[in-house]
Amino acid sequence: MVYDKAPKFLAFERESRNTTFLSDHQKGLIDAIEEVFPAASHAHCMRHLEENFRRTFKTPALVVVLWRAAYFTTENGFNEALSEMDSSSPAAAIWVRDSQPTHWDRACFDGEGFRHLTYNVAESFNA
Repeated sequence: MVYDKAPKFLAFERESRNTTFLSDHQKGLIDAIEEVFPAASHAHCMRHLEENFRRTFKTPALVVVLWRAAYFTTENGFNEALSEMDSSSPAAAIWVRDSQPTHWDRACFDGEGFRHLTYNVAESFNA
């Protein structure tokens, strides 16, 4: 099993619901996290989500709304941002709804809360 290779100091985290992993949504990584840390939550990196969003919707104003939606801590706030996006670009709002907000939006995330919306804090500071 993959978890046999996990460092011993992480063994206590295997069953912890307090652990949240933040990644760029790579299929192999998602599967490995689920196997090694079955109780952990898995969040998607907003920077990578934004890159994918920008490739499809090249309007900077929509990107701003996407980030606002991600930072809202209430479902009402998230829905307000999506309504705003829907009035500008219904296709963008559909894209966001289909992007699994339960893995990246603070209001919808069903795991332990997290403070960072990107997985590489140093990379964010460098940018």
